Amino acid sequence: MTNSATVTSKGQTTIPKRLRDKYGITLNGKVKWVERPDGLLLQNATSSVDELVGLLQSSIPYAGKDAERAAVGKYLADRQTG
Repeated sequence: MTNSATVTSKGQTTIPKRLRDKYGITLNGKVKWVERPDGLLLQNATSSVDELVGLLQSSIPYAGKDAERAAVGKYLADRQTG
């Protein structure tokens, strides 16, 4: 389905509600423009690393921030003495 919108004098346009709902674009949400040889592509942009949690699958369970910090500290200490 094709949708069109008017561009204002400030370069602004409105994303139709049906498309905002379909693609999860919320109030104050972020979108990005991608230039392509055949035109512009509008994509929903992820605004926070927190939104990416769970995107990648792993068989290794996450031990938590404290364990991660301890492992990094140990790695850096070993690197300095090694």
